[in-house]
Amino acid sequence: HEAPRRMMNLVDGFLNRLTMYRLTLYYCAALLGLGLVLSLFGIVQGGPLAIISSTATLLAACLGSNFIFSRLWKVRGNPESSIITALILALILCPVSPFTGPKGALVIAIAGITGIASKYLLAFRRQHVFNPAALAALFSGLVFGSFATWWVGNSALLPLVALGGALVLRKVSRLRLVGVFFAAFLVFMTALAIINGLPADMALQGIL
Repeated sequence: HEAPRRMMNLVDGFLNRLTMYRLTLYYCAALLGLGLVLSLFGIVQGGPLAIISSTATLLAACLGSNFIFSRLWKVRGNPESSIITALILALILCPVSPFTGPKGALVIAIAGITGIASKYLLAFRRQHVFNPAALAALFSGLVFGSFATWWVGNSALLPLVALGGALVLRKVSRLRLVGVFFAAFLVFMTALAIINGLPADMALQGIL
């Protein structure tokens, strides 16, 4: 038991040195970096040029609009939050290159601006009501038909997704809550599959 405890102490020490913003930023950047490398070998969709240009477009749109809105509202902006919004959108919106899809590049730029605008326009007591990236992705889908694709949802990226997710959950102390949720989800989906006539082993295999 000493080795796992020592490992958790190291992990907690690492997490305690980071803010939640900084951890999320590093996590998203790592996913994008690995996705970019894998795109060179055709393992993930989009291609390196599209991933780089989409990310750069979103960063420019989010940081630029955050600067403007913070000046208009006369409040101190949070660049880290804007960068995180841009990186999340870069991970969930289909990568596009301005050279091959200028309309698509404009759409993701507008989506980024919409996400940042929601932090100022849809806020209560200086706290945004909706997740900016989620609202931006919804806006992009409903208005332009460019829905979120989560292009990094690839088995090759799964280890990093799982590791980063576990670190975030450890940071916010929600590991037990998520574990209970997944256990309940597994039981419910297995029971539903059995009710629909699937054998228990096939139902479980299909869920996993």
